[in-house]
Amino acid sequence: MLKFKKNVEIRKMDMSIKRPAVIIFLYILYGLLMSYFNVANIIFFTLLFISFVMLFIIFRDNSLRIIFMICIFLGTFTFFHTSYRLDYISDLDKFTDDNISITAKVVSAPSYKEKTTWIYVKDVKYELDGKIYTSKDKLQIVIYNDNGKYKVGSYYRFYGKVKHPIALKDFNYNLFLRTLNVYNYMNVNYKNIDFVMEDHFPFYLDKAFVLRDRYRSNLEINMKSEDNVNLLMGMLFSEKNVDDETYANFKITGLSHVLAVSGLHVGLIYAVIVYFLSMFDIKKRYRVFIIAPVLFIYVMLAGMSFSATRAMMLCLFNEVLSMKHEEDNDPFNHTFIIASILLLINPLSIFHVSFQLSFSAVMGIFLLSPVMRNKLLDVFNEDNNIVKYFIELFCISTSAYLFTLPIIINTFGAMSVISILCNLIIVPFIAPIIIMGLIGGLSGRFVFGYIVLNLLDMILTFIRRLVKILASVPFASVSVGHLNIVVLFLYYTLLLIFAGYITISKKKKSEF
Repeated sequence: MLKFKKNVEIRKMDMSIKRPAVIIFLYILYGLLMSYFNVANIIFFTLLFISFVMLFIIFRDNSLRIIFMICIFLGTFTFFHTSYRLDYISDLDKFTDDNISITAKVVSAPSYKEKTTWIYVKDVKYELDGKIYTSKDKLQIVIYNDNGKYKVGSYYRFYGKVKHPIALKDFNYNLFLRTLNVYNYMNVNYKNIDFVMEDHFPFYLDKAFVLRDRYRSNLEINMKSEDNVNLLMGMLFSEKNVDDETYANFKITGLSHVLAVSGLHVGLIYAVIVYFLSMFDIKKRYRVFIIAPVLFIYVMLAGMSFSATRAMMLCLFNEVLSMKHEEDNDPFNHTFIIASILLLINPLSIFHVSFQLSFSAVMGIFLLSPVMRNKLLDVFNEDNNIVKYFIELFCISTSAYLFTLPIIINTFGAMSVISILCNLIIVPFIAPIIIMGLIGGLSGRFVFGYIVLNLLDMILTFIRRLVKILASVPFASVSVGHLNIVVLFLYYTLLLIFAGYITISKKKKSEF
């Protein structure tokens, strides 16, 4: 009997991961969702261990194995961090449905709607059993019958009823406030508010808020329309003082993103700073120390929205990496790094619509826009820069809209049919408006600023009237029912197939 010995050569799998930040993000997301759906610890850790073992076997690279160990740690951390955030009970919960008096510091610019004002306060002091206590938690103040001015950084005394937010039928108000690190709100009548004293933020922020107040004052002096002043402040600093009619028109036409500071605004300011620094021949290794504080202060003044924070961090990533490794600069990978950082700080951020819209729009621009642009350039075969610009604008607007559409439908229950057309018409005006607004507002006490702001006043009036006409188009906005998980999966799968990231093999016909 002959025995044959087979020499089997086993080769190590030469596998690599181009974007490890995506893997880290997925593990953080896994920990977050398992905690949110209250999955038992034993199930969470069992699945986590199985995934780790499989990846450890498949990938032989030690550096990748270290990344997987980091993923396990971050996924576990997020699991328990999310549980803590969901179960956290504020000091003020014991006063739920009670009328109390508090002294607190205003930390956000007021938002107005009809005769109601919303502000957020911190450093809340209250009296209990003859002793003064301080709560570290942020509190939302809802002021009725008032559109008053409340200075950021100042202390006020409020008397009203403390409420614990609840989950409504179509909107989980409790979860929404927790995404903002707020656990209670207080209903207050404007007559029950007293000014206590002024206080100051750190020097640089205090001066920044003073500069913003002076900026608004310059606008009010030089621009005839108060509605245009509010519109410009909404575009530049995300102030929510736009009149109801204008806001509704922008929402119907799919232009509500214009009324909040986003990547467009931060990117423009970043480009302007880089341009001026290049005029003075400042070396790259020093630029970041000028760019970082300027962008941080601007984003702080704009309310630290997710889109603005993401854009700021992307700009800083780009600036730091361009010092030595510009060829390794990968905005797609950086986006997942930023998303991971934000979720590690507050895992519940993922349930905030601003976070969802911001990152889904970026994914659409990265994944779908280049494919659309290449196909359209092949069709039109144009070398004209103006045509290329509008093709680029169309691709960016369309890809962002398609990736955010399910979120818009599930959040607002409606979709804008004319959004892409409206973005093509209005978005080209935004960059000049931002630049003119910044220059005119800062130089508003001089003749040059007066001329710029008066011209801008006319442009904004034209924009408001044009958006109103577009919003009046029949069926501009269509009500749509809630999309379930199956529809969402099929929708995004089709988008990825169109973009070429998922391929369907075709069977060849047999020839006889």
